[in-house]
Amino acid sequence: MVIDFSGLILGVEMMDAEHRKLAELFDAFEQCFHERSVEQKAEWVITEALTLANLHFEHEEEEMERSAFPFTAEHKFQHRNMRLQFTTLMADTLAHAKAHDPVTLEHLDIMRQLIKDHILGPDAALAAYLKKRQAA
Repeated sequence: MVIDFSGLILGVEMMDAEHRKLAELFDAFEQCFHERSVEQKAEWVITEALTLANLHFEHEEEEMERSAFPFTAEHKFQHRNMRLQFTTLMADTLAHAKAHDPVTLEHLDIMRQLIKDHILGPDAALAAYLKKRQAA
């Protein structure tokens, strides 16, 4: 399940670029799984995805603080939950991938859905707020 970003573009370049890059890393991991090259590249891809997700959350949180986004506390809470879910799922995904267990792809789909839901919900609200402030 590759994320189609055509319906997920929020119009805030930093957010869109980081969302796209994160999705590309998930796609790269899935490709490793299908090519059975998990040992060579998958751990690097997973580490990069976790690093990027954390950096992305930090960038968004800095922007929320800078712009006085009214739902900052709630959005940060959602980021903390996603960090926990991603860390747990990615560790488990990597373990299953090394055994070439199909549950690996199920975990990837869960993570992709988490990203998609976050983009369409909290991130869309943040993007709309940022664009409105920029236009004013």
